[in-house]
Amino acid sequence: MSNITPFPLRLLRQFADSIDPDMVFPTLDAMNDYLASPRRYAGQLVSCIETETIFLLNSARTTWIEILPGIPDVPDDGNAYIRVHGEWQVFQLPEQNDPSSWEEILGTNNIQPKDNKKVPISALAGLTELLEGYEQAFTKRSGFNKDFGDQEGTVTQGNDPRLSNSREWTAPTVTEVEVVQGTSTERRAWSVVRVREAIAAWVNSVKIKIEDVTGLSGILNSKADKTEIPDTSSFENATQLDQRDAANRNRGNHTGTQPASTVTGLGAVATTNSYDDLDNKPNLSEFENTSALNQRDNANRNRENHTGTQDISTIAGLAAALASKVEKIEGKGLSQEDFTTEFKELLENFEENGGPEITPELIKEKYEENEDTNAFDDAAKLKLENIEPEAEKNPIWINEAIPPLPVGGYSNTEPATPPEGLSVIAAIEKFLFPPLPPSINSFTRSPSQFEFQDDDVSVTLSWNTNAVTAGATIANVRIEFRRNNSGSWTNLHNASTQTGSFVHSDIPNSNNHSINYRLIVTDSAGNTATSSVISVNFKSYQTPTISFPNFSPLSREVGELDATITGTITRRSPNIALQSYQLEVRLNGGSWQNLGDSVTITDGNSAALTPVEYTAPATTGGDVVTSVQFSIRITDQQGQGSRLTSNTITGSRKLFYEPVQSETLPDIRDLEFSILNPNAGTQFTINIPAGAQIVAFAYPASIRDVSQVIFVQGGNVDVKGAFGSPDIESIADAKGQNDIDYKVYTFTPVEPFSSAVTYNVTI
Repeated sequence: MSNITPFPLRLLRQFADSIDPDMVFPTLDAMNDYLASPRRYAGQLVSCIETETIFLLNSARTTWIEILPGIPDVPDDGNAYIRVHGEWQVFQLPEQNDPSSWEEILGTNNIQPKDNKKVPISALAGLTELLEGYEQAFTKRSGFNKDFGDQEGTVTQGNDPRLSNSREWTAPTVTEVEVVQGTSTERRAWSVVRVREAIAAWVNSVKIKIEDVTGLSGILNSKADKTEIPDTSSFENATQLDQRDAANRNRGNHTGTQPASTVTGLGAVATTNSYDDLDNKPNLSEFENTSALNQRDNANRNRENHTGTQDISTIAGLAAALASKVEKIEGKGLSQEDFTTEFKELLENFEENGGPEITPELIKEKYEENEDTNAFDDAAKLKLENIEPEAEKNPIWINEAIPPLPVGGYSNTEPATPPEGLSVIAAIEKFLFPPLPPSINSFTRSPSQFEFQDDDVSVTLSWNTNAVTAGATIANVRIEFRRNNSGSWTNLHNASTQTGSFVHSDIPNSNNHSINYRLIVTDSAGNTATSSVISVNFKSYQTPTISFPNFSPLSREVGELDATITGTITRRSPNIALQSYQLEVRLNGGSWQNLGDSVTITDGNSAALTPVEYTAPATTGGDVVTSVQFSIRITDQQGQGSRLTSNTITGSRKLFYEPVQSETLPDIRDLEFSILNPNAGTQFTINIPAGAQIVAFAYPASIRDVSQVIFVQGGNVDVKGAFGSPDIESIADAKGQNDIDYKVYTFTPVEPFSSAVTYNVTI
C-alpha cells in the first residue's frame, strides 16, 4: 500500500462544501469563485465528482487526507489507516479531544478544522457508512441527467456535428420578386446577388427628384462645377499599400548603405575600425600562428615524441595477427612442412609402430632401387678395384664380338660391328664419354632498363662459356636479338672466345618497348647450347605530377566559389626537362581559359606555384557560376604538353531556418541555421526553445511546397497548416548577387512557446 500513486487534487472538479452545503449560487462562475478559495476547504470534507472520494484539506491546499471507507484487508486493531498525499499511513487513534496527539501524527498546521477542534472521523459513529453513500446537495436544473441524442428531451455531446461553425442552410433562397417588393417577413437564405439587388431596389425606392426639394435646384445652380474626379485606377488599396510598406521595411530590399553612427548600441570599433577599440580583445601574444601550430602538430604526430604506452587493441589487425603466430622457442626453428608432434613420435617409435627394422643392408637395397640415385653396386665396385692406380686408361682385351655402340648411348641389341670410321677403342670412349653441349655460365646485359629520352642508347652484352665434351673447345659465340618478345631473331654479333663482351650501340629509344637477346654457343665437336632470353626495357614518357590543394569543402553555396591556388610541379622522366607551365580555369564545365601568363620552369625539374587568389565571377555567358575547376598545362623540352586538373568546386543554394526569439523576423540570410542544396524530400529538425516567438524556414521557390511539419511533442501531428501558404521573397547568393525567388514559411504563435518543442520538417 505504500507505493500507491498520489491522487492529484483538482479544485475546479470539486463542488459544494460542508460549511454551507445548501448554498445556492446565482451562476456557475460564482460557485467556482467561492470554491476556489483555499480557506473554504480548511478542515472540511470535500468530494470528487469522478471518484466519489472524500478529502480533508488543510488551508494551503498543500496537504490532504483521502478517506476511503471499506478498505479491504485492514485489521481491526484500533488504529486508523489513512492515505495522506497518496501514501498510506497507520496512526494510533488518540483520545478524542487530544489536539496534541493529532498534531504529532499529522504535523502542525496540516489540518485546520473549524473552531480548531480535532475529531477523528473514525471516532464519529456511523460517519464512515454515511459518507459511502454521500451525495453533495446542489441545484438540479432542467438539463440534469439527460440522455445524449438528437430528439426532444435529449442533450447534444460536445462533438455533435450540428454544433459545427459550418452548416448548410436548407431554407429556399429569397426570390428576385421578394427582393424588389421588400415586404416579405418569411426567413429565407440570401445570396450575394440577392443582397446587391436588394440594396439597389432600396436605393431606387428612396430617390427624390431635385425639383421636389424646395430651393435645392437654386442652391445647386449657384454652385460652381467641381473639378472632375481623377481616375483612381492607378491608386493602390489598403492591402496593396500594406504590402508595399512591408516590402520597404524588409532590409533585403534596402539600397545604399547606412552609417554605423546611426545604429544604436554599436561599439566604437564599428565607426573607428580600430583593434584598440575592441572590448575584451584577446592578448594575441599568447596565441600561435599557423606555422607554429603546424610545427606543434608535426611534433605531436611524431611517434618519437609520444609518451606512455599504446594498448594493443587500438592497433588495427595486430591482435588478430599475433593470435595466428606461435611462440618462438630458443634453439628451434619453423618448417613449412608442418612437422607435428604426432609425426615426431611416429618416427621415434618406427619399429614399434609396424615399420621394418632399419639395417645397413635395407638402406643399401632401397638406395640402389631408387631411379633418382646413382646406384654404386657391386659390379661398379669390382670394376674400380681392377683399375690400376695412376692409370689413364685401362686396357681392354676383346676376345669375342662386341655389341653395337651407337653414339650417345647403349643398346642391348644383337652383336654388331663398330660404326664405320671408329675403332673399337673410339667406340668404347664414345660410349663411356658421350658428347655434351657447351656450358653457358653467364649471359648478362647492362643496363637492364632505360628512361625515356631523346638520344640513342647502347647496351653492353657479356658472356662466359666453356666446352664440356672431352677434347672440345669453343668454336663460335653468336648473339641474336629481336624486339618486343615477338618476330624472328636477327644475328647481331659473332665471336670465338670463351668469354667476352659486345656493345650494341645506336639503339633508337622508342617509347615503351623492349629488346630481347639470346646467346648461341658451338664447340669444336659441333655441339651447341642456347642461353635463356634476356631483355632490356625502355620506359614510356612519365607525365609530371602536380600537388593541387583539395579545395575543401568542394560543395559550397553559390557565391562562395573563390579559391587559393597553390601546388608543386615535379617531373618524372629524368631526361626530359620541363620548360614552362600555364595556369587555367574553366567555369560550369566550359572551355579552359588562361589565368595569367605562362611561367618558365628554370631548373627543368620542378616548380612551386606562386599562390594565386582566384575570385569566381557571378555569371558566365549569362548563367550563374555553379562550378569551378583548375588545371596546369605543362610543356617540356620535346614540346609535349600535358594537362593536370584539380578537383571541381561546385555551388548550390541553401535552405535557411531558425526559431526566432524576437518579435521581428530577421533577413532570411541572417537566419541562424542552413542546409546546402535542399530538394524535394529534404528533412531537417527545428529545435524550438522556450520563449521563441517565430518559427521560420525558406528555400528556393523552384522546389515543391513543404510536405509536412511534424510536431513531436504533440503526438507527431502534422502542423504544416499553421505555417499557411509561403511568401515569395527574392534572396541573393553568398556574395549578395544573383537574386532568386525563395518560399518563406513562418509561424507566429499567439503566445511565445512555453516549453521547448521539436518540429521535423520534410520538403
